[in-house]
Amino acid sequence: MRALKPTLIRRAAGACCLTLTAACAFGFDVVKNINSGKPQVAFVLFDKASNTPELELKSTPGGEVKRTADGSIDFHLTGNGAANPTVSWKAAGDVPATFNAADYSGMLVTCRFEGVMHRKFGNKIIDQSGDNLWLSLSLINNKGESVGLANPADITDDRKSPRETTELFIPMLYFVRPGFDSTHISAFGFPVIAGRPENDRDFHVIIEKIALVR
Repeated sequence: MRALKPTLIRRAAGACCLTLTAACAFGFDVVKNINSGKPQVAFVLFDKASNTPELELKSTPGGEVKRTADGSIDFHLTGNGAANPTVSWKAAGDVPATFNAADYSGMLVTCRFEGVMHRKFGNKIIDQSGDNLWLSLSLINNKGESVGLANPADITDDRKSPRETTELFIPMLYFVRPGFDSTHISAFGFPVIAGRPENDRDFHVIIEKIALVR
């Protein structure tokens, strides 16, 4: 596979600088961005080129998570059942054991999506891949609770799950919400709910880097 140059897609630059309209329970449409500066990186939570911090990868049936040959994180989501693969980390250097999501404006996530849905029609199986794969990043607190979901397809300008390596700015407003404890985030993942029995997902979410920004 040829090397792909990440493209910065900045949908927002700070929670306090956005005019938002609610799109759904877990998403927002950014309709105005009045901050044109480059986000200030507070710390890099994960970089494929580094083994720091130490990661703990937890797979579940239908949701395998592993490091690839180049060091990226690969969430492999298969079948049609619910799955909740997660990644947690240990404190190292400037990376804390947990972080308060409200202390940051968002995350820069360098990622891409691969794979298809195998759909059964009678005796035939047809491979399909829509523009929006409906796969969402979850942040998880130290109680094991998901505090919110962010579908990267809601962040991109074309409303598609990025198939090429892309750097996305994901506002923390997806994760800082009333009734959810986002003060001690200790893991992230890509959970999926059970699907229709005639559908078998075979998707990969490849994460190359995650950075927290002010």
